[in-house]
Amino acid sequence: MKGNVIFKLKQAEFENILNSSGNFQCPYAKIKIGWHSKKVPVIKYEDKTLFWSDFAVLKRKHQEMNIKIKIKDLDKFGLRKKLGEVKINLEEIVGKRKKIEWYDLSSKNKIIGKIQIEIDFDSEAIPNF
Repeated sequence: MKGNVIFKLKQAEFENILNSSGNFQCPYAKIKIGWHSKKVPVIKYEDKTLFWSDFAVLKRKHQEMNIKIKIKDLDKFGLRKKLGEVKINLEEIVGKRKKIEWYDLSSKNKIIGKIQIEIDFDSEAIPNF
C-alpha cells in the first residue's frame, strides 16, 4: 500500500557511545525507505541521551518492506561516524497505522542503546494515478 510515513523521533539512549572528549559532536538521524531518505537533526543531548523535536515524512511508493534509521555523528573533520541503527518492518506500521515504541539500536551486531519512535502511516496521502 502506498502512502506517507511520518516519523517523530523522541529520544535515544546509549550505553557508552560518547567520543573521546566525552560528547557527541553533531549527532543526527538518517531515515531511509527504499531510495528515499531524510536527515533529522538532534536538538539537544545530555550525557548519553539524544532528543529530537522535529519529524520527517517519507513516501512509500513501491511496497518497500523496511525502514532503516541510522544515528550518525558528524565530527570536526567532517566524517560521519555511524553510532547505531535499527531496521523496522514497515508492514507492521501499515497494518496498525500508528505505533510508538522503543527499538534496540545496534552497531556491529551488538545492542548499544535504544530509540523511541512514533511512526504514523497515512495511505490517503498519495493519490493513485
